[in-house]
Amino acid sequence: MHFMRGPIANVLPELFKSIPADADVTITDTKDGPGRRSLNITASWEEPRDT
Repeated sequence: MHFMRGPIANVLPELFKSIPADADVTITDTKDGPGRRSLNITASWEEPRDT
């Protein structure tokens, strides 16, 4: 899927670049109703601790 529109389309490439390579990423594509879909992206990673 490569279709994007609206203001969010301008920031998605930079947003994805900011996710570390070792992050746990989950992408869920769901149908919310007739003719409506939702794409949820969750990324989590450990940040270095200040000691």
